[in-house]
Amino acid sequence: MHDLKYSLRILCRRNRDGSHATQGDRLSSLSLIADELREAGFRNMQVTSCGDHIFLKHSWTKGGRERAIPIIGVEQRAALDQAHKLAGAGSLIPPSRSYLEQRNIYDGQCKAAGLSSMHGLRHRYAQMRYQALTGQACPAAGGPSRHSLSAAQRSLDAWAREVISNELGHNRPQITAVYLGR
Repeated sequence: MHDLKYSLRILCRRNRDGSHATQGDRLSSLSLIADELREAGFRNMQVTSCGDHIFLKHSWTKGGRERAIPIIGVEQRAALDQAHKLAGAGSLIPPSRSYLEQRNIYDGQCKAAGLSSMHGLRHRYAQMRYQALTGQACPAAGGPSRHSLSAAQRSLDAWAREVISNELGHNRPQITAVYLGR
């Protein structure tokens, strides 16, 4: 087994999020990428050698589907830059911990700080994103209900819910009613 394939296997062993089938699919996809890079002449590569020219579509995302989250504020950019500075070419999860172990530590730290439902951050993101896309608050944040919107506003509402649904990793825009109201 060559270097890149081996490092990807170790990476997958450390990050066991998703079902067994998802984990197996992830390892198979990454192994295929490593084999194709080797066949293309890339030798002695490690995971850290890859840089930004490789995009892993079925990476560690909800449901194993790719999604893009836009950087829409200077605060987001600053937080991402700080995380990159901290992690460098590695991960924010220490090599000695799995994703689940790190998530449990995060949840414990949130609880110790008096923060209980961090899922509320997804609600807040969805509501802020809706406001940015439509120019008005969503029903859950005091905006008008769908039935009181004009035809043009309903069309904009449907488009915004589709965008937000994809950004949150859902298949159906209807699920955004949980975050945005009706």
